[in-house]
Amino acid sequence: MPMPTPLNSEKLKDIAMLVNSPKVEWLRSLGEPDRDLPPGNTLPRDAGETDWDLGTIEMDVSWLQTKQGILPWDIRFLHINGEPDASLLEMDLLTKFFGLSRSKSDDKEGDYEWSRPDGSVSAEYHKWASDDPDLSGLHVYIEKPGGEPMPSVEEK
Repeated sequence: MPMPTPLNSEKLKDIAMLVNSPKVEWLRSLGEPDRDLPPGNTLPRDAGETDWDLGTIEMDVSWLQTKQGILPWDIRFLHINGEPDASLLEMDLLTKFFGLSRSKSDDKEGDYEWSRPDGSVSAEYHKWASDDPDLSGLHVYIEKPGGEPMPSVEEK
């Protein structure tokens, strides 16, 4: 039997549908996380990070406290099909679940960016960041969680 792929996974559809949902909905849909970290001191309104290992997908979600509750602002896909570096095809297909299309590509440098036409959600992958645990993987960003702009570090 072939290895299941996240590219047609019901879990990916669920994750994409949760992009504007509060943390409690994520927990209800995806189940118990593998790790739930408290807020750090790097970003105002930081509400921590939750990690899930969903078999063929390993994902970290960073949360932000908004007027509408605790919402995601960064969804990071660390491993797809058990591999630390997803192929460009896998990343293109994965971002389509979020309604994104590639907006920038620098194949020589390994920099890729995706976005929605309305700019509400974007994604990026930088090959040069694969050794940095905070920057590695495919990042999907919610530009205005709960309709609020992301706080800047200066707001701290």
